[in-house]
Amino acid sequence: MAAVVFCGVVQALGLFGAGAAPEFWLQLLSVVLFVLVGALFLRNPGESLLTLTLLLIVLFMAEGSRRSSSL
Repeated sequence: MAAVVFCGVVQALGLFGAGAAPEFWLQLLSVVLFVLVGALFLRNPGESLLTLTLLLIVLFMAEGSRRSSSL
């Protein structure tokens, strides 16, 4: 779970190194969300495991319905 915070920090360092990056504000929002969600996951590891499991279920259902509708 600490990897999420680490990814957010690395992304922030890269983003501030490239101040004129396209869609800077969207990428900055992504950094904030990575760090915030990572901190919440570190705070409650049991609940975060359940949350990740439910999000993966939703992701797989959405991907499956998208693939079946394109056939």
